[in-house]
Amino acid sequence: MERRRKQARVDADADSGSGGNATTDGPALDDATMERMAAIIDKLEKVDDEEQEEAQKLAERFEEKRRGVLEDRDKQVADIPAFWLRALQRLPAGRDSVGEAEAP
Repeated sequence: MERRRKQARVDADADSGSGGNATTDGPALDDATMERMAAIIDKLEKVDDEEQEEAQKLAERFEEKRRGVLEDRDKQVADIPAFWLRALQRLPAGRDSVGEAEAP
């Protein structure tokens, strides 16, 4: 299945003019050329996969850092009475929408 998909990509590239074909700008690509193109596509897909894996690892690493900072913030906020209510009341939009009924 994967091989057919890759072959279809090579064929599509050849038909689009990037590789040439018999009807537009030269002879059709031979089997050896098609195999070399498929090998290049395989290499490119491996690089793409590696990039995705590394990006995921990096995102996870920073998410862990972020989680630690947010936990520290939550500990600090827990010691401040009605912190979030007071914070929202200080925002222009919050002044009208957060009333004393929400106060502890």
